[in-house]
Amino acid sequence: SLGGATEASIWSILFPVEEVAPDWVTIPYGYPMTNQSWEVIDRNGSPCPVWVPGELAIRGAGLAQG
Repeated sequence: SLGGATEASIWSILFPVEEVAPDWVTIPYGYPMTNQSWEVIDRNGSPCPVWVPGELAIRGAGLAQG
């Protein structure tokens, strides 16, 4: 599974999927790719606790210029 925002250079997050277990109801969103990081932040730019909605902030080499 690959994903990313338009602000990033196409791909920024990945999760290797070799086989989907029958009990999976979703595929995990994944992990940051090499030289990139991300976190979910609130409207003040502070990290959100686990399971609290917010904005996905992508940082690092994959971030587009401008």
